[in-house]
Amino acid sequence: MDVDEARSLAAQRLAELQDPATPLRLSDAPPDEYPWCWAFAYNTVAWYETGVFTDAVAAGPLVVDKDGAAVWQAPSAPPLERWLNEHARQRGLPEIPIPPPAGLW
Repeated sequence: MDVDEARSLAAQRLAELQDPATPLRLSDAPPDEYPWCWAFAYNTVAWYETGVFTDAVAAGPLVVDKDGAAVWQAPSAPPLERWLNEHARQRGLPEIPIPPPAGLW
């Protein structure tokens, strides 16, 4: 699978998740790439149009396994790598290093 196919799968999953009253869309930015998956950011259509915080949705990215076996939504609590590693353990995939926490200042 390539990134374009993965984006299509993520868009399909996003369509399943959204409430018609609050349409969602994938970010135009390239997804974050990891050895065995891509993570696609998304938000509400209104947020992309206005940039206003109250139009945003607080949700983790949609993750597409590169082998096509799973398309899932990661929780929003950081770090993302924690959730990727939980999924990796369940599937027997290699774990991803967790970056050190960012400094407060």
